[in-house]
Amino acid sequence: MNHGATDFSSRAMSRWVSRYLRTGKLPPRAPRIKTDASGNVVRDADGLAKGGLRHVFVQVPLSYNSNEGCPLYGTFKPWSAAKINSRYRTHRAYVRRVRAWSAREMRRGWLLRPDRKRVMRLARHFRGPWNGGNTVPPQGL
Repeated sequence: MNHGATDFSSRAMSRWVSRYLRTGKLPPRAPRIKTDASGNVVRDADGLAKGGLRHVFVQVPLSYNSNEGCPLYGTFKPWSAAKINSRYRTHRAYVRRVRAWSAREMRRGWLLRPDRKRVMRLARHFRGPWNGGNTVPPQGL
C-alpha cells in the first residue's frame, strides 16, 4: 500500500478552497505531473513521477511510492539501508533536506504549517538506516 500522505494535499486544498469561497482569490498554481507525448507519466531515476506536488516523501524519498500496481492502494517498497545511506550520508543531511524542501512547500502554499511540523518531527525521529534499525519510514516520509 502506498505510504504517501495525501492528507497534506487535502488539507492545503481545503484551506485554499475555503479562502476562494470567502474572497474569490484563486489558490496558488501547482505544477502538473509530467507526461510524454503518449500521455505516460515521466519518472525520475527512482521511478517516482516527475512534476506535480512533490511532497517530502517524493522529493526527499526513503522508499518507492506509486499509484501503480494495486489499483486501489498503489505500491510501496522500502529502500535498503545501503540505498538510503548512499542518498543521505547522515541523518543530519537527511533532516536538512527535509527541512529545506518542506519550507519551500509551505511558502508555496502546498503544505500547511502543522503538517510541516509533523513532517519535521517524523524526519528527526526516523533514524533506522543510520543506526542499523528499521528502514521502513513512517507514513508521510
